[in-house]
Amino acid sequence: MNIDLLRQLLDSLHEDIDDTLTWNALADWGEDNGQWAAGKRDTPYLKARLLKEACKIAAPTADGRELIGWVEFHWEYAEPGYSSKNGLIATGRWNDISHDEGVFPNHKRIVDDAYPSILCILLNDLGVDIEWADEWSCCSECGRLVRTSPTDWHWTPSYEVGDGELLCLDCAPQANPEQIEHMADELGEGD
Repeated sequence: MNIDLLRQLLDSLHEDIDDTLTWNALADWGEDNGQWAAGKRDTPYLKARLLKEACKIAAPTADGRELIGWVEFHWEYAEPGYSSKNGLIATGRWNDISHDEGVFPNHKRIVDDAYPSILCILLNDLGVDIEWADEWSCCSECGRLVRTSPTDWHWTPSYEVGDGELLCLDCAPQANPEQIEHMADELGEGD
């Protein structure tokens, strides 16, 4: 299967999805997140999910199938300054699976599996925002994305971590100055 065949698959999804395939494609996301897209057969999410499964099946290596399996879909950013083009964001590792052949300086990079990057291209063609999974995490409360990797020297986190949860600033409980002063006194750090 090549990238043109996958693009044809994307184009044909509008009418030809049966209810069983629709159910399987949505089951892992819909109920867990309190949202459901049943009956919306031409939603970007459904097309993206089916493209992910098609690339996973077509990938010739176990490593490629594993990387594609780690791709996750999200709906909104909690990060200030970011907004989604169409309400769908994919996070993943988009690298090809490759190896070096020969000895430096005469070695060649051989691509064993290009399907992770092919999926990235197809999702981008669909209008999905593409992000690297090691730079973003979900808020444990609302599920929106926050950047966890700095963009520059002036970057500051827009999340808090505590009790094993990562919370965006909208969901994080705001400590009032009296609580902070009381905690400092208990730790012996007060005036």
